Amino acid sequence: MKIYRPMPKTIRIFFVAAAILFLLPKPPAFATTHLTEISRWSAPDHTKIVIFTNKSVKWNIVRSREPRTMILDITGVSKAPSIREKIPPDDPIVRQVTLESTGDGVRLHIHLFKPANIDVFALRRHWKRPSRIVINVSRPDLVEEELKRQNTFKKLHAEGFKIVLIDPGHGGEDSGAVGSHGTKEKRVVLSIGKEMERILNREKGFKAVLTRSGDYFIPLDERTEMAKAYGGDLFVSLHADWTVKKEVKGSSVYCLSLKGASDKGAELLAEKENLSDLIGGVSATSENDQLQCILLDL
Repeated sequence: MKIYRPMPKTIRIFFVAAAILFLLPKPPAFATTHLTEISRWSAPDHTKIVIFTNKSVKWNIVRSREPRTMILDITGVSKAPSIREKIPPDDPIVRQVTLESTGDGVRLHIHLFKPANIDVFALRRHWKRPSRIVINVSRPDLVEEELKRQNTFKKLHAEGFKIVLIDPGHGGEDSGAVGSHGTKEKRVVLSIGKEMERILNREKGFKAVLTRSGDYFIPLDERTEMAKAYGGDLFVSLHADWTVKKEVKGSSVYCLSLKGASDKGAELLAEKENLSDLIGGVSATSENDQLQCILLDL
């Protein structure tokens, strides 16, 4: 005859607890996708608003009855507590950005001073850059002013002036190299570029123009197009790169080679700069000629 021994008390408690947990209703699922930051960068003819999220999200543009307001719905995302609901961007194009929570996400209102053209696209996480939605807001009247300025420089070129395009690298989302004390390359090269512009414009027969005059990003192919649009004779790209050896000091000059990169260092530098478009927030559908032979273009 078999003798059955009683189950140890600890094991019985375990099975009872497991049964209770199994029978209890499941708790509601909490959103794991968060809107972590909203940033803005202003250029002379457009403004870029970037919405950072910890994961890729779905979005939809909602038609607004007010032509000076754009509405963007982002689904399946919650707003981080640190983000304000009203953001005055101090911008000549965007008057205010407001954010509100909806039942299944957030709704973004972009209030404009005047009707504008808007381009929206999403970028997935890349390297150290999180997922983000990029909103480019451009004003046709300001674009027209930029075209007039370009024509003025073309006339000066026809009169015999030498036009120098000074291109401070990086800008906006793309900070470039960052020093040990937090100094950002984009700010250093912009300061140098403005000083170069001031010095060159004092010289007889020279006119200098900056590709960017503030903290905003310009895609690489657009920088090349600017050189042609202004009738440039010389294109100078400014950078303040890092080095693995702290004792190294001085400057380096890279000139365009029609035969390709002359050494491994130049090749790595070219690869690094071509990544700027992905970091700076350029749509994947944009064509990028990767600075195709600037010398020939000029």
